[in-house]
Amino acid sequence: MDSQGLNANSLSVKIGTSDTVIRSILNGRNKPGFDTLEKIIQTFDGVDVTWLLTGKGEMYIEKKKNSESVPDNKNATTTQEYLDKCLECKKKDETIERLIKMLEQLNEKILKYERELELISENQPKSKLSSG
Repeated sequence: MDSQGLNANSLSVKIGTSDTVIRSILNGRNKPGFDTLEKIIQTFDGVDVTWLLTGKGEMYIEKKKNSESVPDNKNATTTQEYLDKCLECKKKDETIERLIKMLEQLNEKILKYERELELISENQPKSKLSSG
């Protein structure tokens, strides 16, 4: 932000998100979501995704002569590959969230059926043992 002369409010306007989102990231309360990371990468040409995600390395990546952006490291990966990986992780997170909700619903049904079974067994007449 400083290198671009931006504060939290002006950054939020530039990338199209709320300043509350930016402030919560800067204060360490939240981590940036996929949508926010994608907006930053698309808005600021040359931002190193590794630096953006981890704070390690250089803020900006070097440009090849043909203007293709690649991070300045041994495992040169394009920004698009990073975005694809982030999108894949986002989809997996959404699947996990759906599965958790389904599991919660199934647990609720199990509890309901257990209560019904208890009521049924309480209302069943007790069989008397014949003494002989």
